[in-house]
Amino acid sequence: MSRRRPEGLVAHGPVGDPVITARNLSKLFGDDDTAVTALESVDAHLARGRLTAVLGPSGAGKTTLLRCLAGLEAPTSGTIILDGEEISLLSQRHLARLRRERIGMILQSRNLVPSLSVMENITLPLALSRRSIDSARLDRIADVTGLRGRLDYHPAELSPELAQRVACARALLSDPAVVIADEPTGALSSAAATQILRILRAAVDELEQSVVVATHDADVAAWADTVLFLQDGNIVAEMNQPDRDRLLDALHDLGSTGSAGIAVGGGEREVSQIEEAWAQPLGPQGSPRPRSRSNRPHDWEGTGERSATGRGSRSYDAAPHDWDDPGERQARPGRRARPSSGSGGADDVDRNNPWGYQ
Repeated sequence: MSRRRPEGLVAHGPVGDPVITARNLSKLFGDDDTAVTALESVDAHLARGRLTAVLGPSGAGKTTLLRCLAGLEAPTSGTIILDGEEISLLSQRHLARLRRERIGMILQSRNLVPSLSVMENITLPLALSRRSIDSARLDRIADVTGLRGRLDYHPAELSPELAQRVACARALLSDPAVVIADEPTGALSSAAATQILRILRAAVDELEQSVVVATHDADVAAWADTVLFLQDGNIVAEMNQPDRDRLLDALHDLGSTGSAGIAVGGGEREVSQIEEAWAQPLGPQGSPRPRSRSNRPHDWEGTGERSATGRGSRSYDAAPHDWDDPGERQARPGRRARPSSGSGGADDVDRNNPWGYQ
């Protein structure tokens, strides 16, 4: 007897008004016998004005796909069209300008500059591109993200949730063509993750933004308008207007043909062995954050929520910055671009400096 096809699961195909289109997109890492295929002939069609989730396990190619779409990785082959412009062959300089002006980026590590205030972090991409700040939109973004009363705070004074709200505000302020969020809730508690997802949902429903989220969590994907299922570097199906139960049914069906599974958020539903295989930890957690020497109380004090990582672990970025050595701390924020050793394409971009500031 044939298995019932999960309700709403269809083949992925073109959309009427795409904000991003990728055709025959492939990405290989390494050479010859050591080459690893992260993406294999992917066709992706992301609709404008919608929240799209890319759902898949660790190693499926979610981050690689988003990095290619944002111009942070040069594809091995294929084309990418963002807001009507083909970006696949743009130079590093043009890609940096594209990210500053037309792409909002939200990363799990947040990448806030610790020496800048919340207001300065939010407006940093506009300042780097020498663009004027729309005060009305800034006020609107501060209301949507709930940061109006904390604009003079610094990152060390914020809980992980509030720090991610700052990253959301920074991504939304310039009214980009698309907001790309890579595991934006991965380091947060379930309650904090819900607040971030509400912001992304409001960005689509109230601010008419286009948002793309990569996640391994079915509960996160259930907030989207469309879910793309990514397995082994390929988009194997999509679901429109998803809910948690239908997503889990679809994942069980798709997972039964392979060895992968999916993480399930904080729910009580019993999951299969296949689904449990996807629920792998993202990495070790750091030590508790020490109390600030400032007299200003932290936002999490008295709420039971504390930062997941210690201040010394620099949770805003996984790699060292120029200011990590106190003896070489710069008076002005930012870093000078490293001289390129390659052809000047997207693979030469500083991964900790997606806006290309000098």
